[in-house]
Amino acid sequence: MVDPHDLVLKYYDKLYPHREFLRQTAAIRETVLHRFKESTANGRIRTLDLCTGTGRMLSLFKKHERFDLVGVDKNDKMLELATKNYPNATFVRGDICDTSSELFLNRTFHCILIGGASIQLFDCNQRHRIFSSVKRLLADDGVFIFDIIKSEHIVKGSSGTREIRLRETIGGKQVTIMYRRVLSQSPILCKQYVHLIERDDSEEPTESIGEVDIYEITPDSLRDELGEFNMTLMHLPTQKKYSEFFIAEKRR
Repeated sequence: MVDPHDLVLKYYDKLYPHREFLRQTAAIRETVLHRFKESTANGRIRTLDLCTGTGRMLSLFKKHERFDLVGVDKNDKMLELATKNYPNATFVRGDICDTSSELFLNRTFHCILIGGASIQLFDCNQRHRIFSSVKRLLADDGVFIFDIIKSEHIVKGSSGTREIRLRETIGGKQVTIMYRRVLSQSPILCKQYVHLIERDDSEEPTESIGEVDIYEITPDSLRDELGEFNMTLMHLPTQKKYSEFFIAEKRR
């Protein structure tokens, strides 16, 4: 099996249309802008996007000059696209579970993001290290914003229905991309399968399948995990179909 991110990379912008994303997540941008309307030094809002991928979460703020944007990812191909899409941001190759990295030293951010339900790619021990880094990196009045997959989109069985995310003709090819998530080895470990089917007039269709482990997380479990670091958790309403966003901050 291949990495699903590499599998759909060339269709990424079609799979997650930019305007639709901005419409669905407008509440995130407004929350951050309202929070830091007047309170930051020099008027700058330092923003860190962990698991940045192609920089999609940073697109929320690219038209606002007050933001200093930094994205971190360990996928070189994704970072190449991110650098091309958002030349005014800084992108760094790094592992967000490696708390000894120079990336995490002597810096604080007003806003830390983890989008694309990427927090569910990490088990409990890894999340513990991530949350420890987030607490250290987050300014005292900062916000940590992330999303998780809605529970109804985790299939309770071995043969769940596929979610068709994209069906379109691109570059002369009929492209279909489907997602499927099923419970796997335990109540918390799931498998996410991404099916890519490409067909043109002269060829038989080809199907490629990517697979990745994801961990089922609930708001209650997140509240407990973040509580260990003296952080609170609140739901952040958006119009996202497949995931729900939350905002965490340090207790004052």
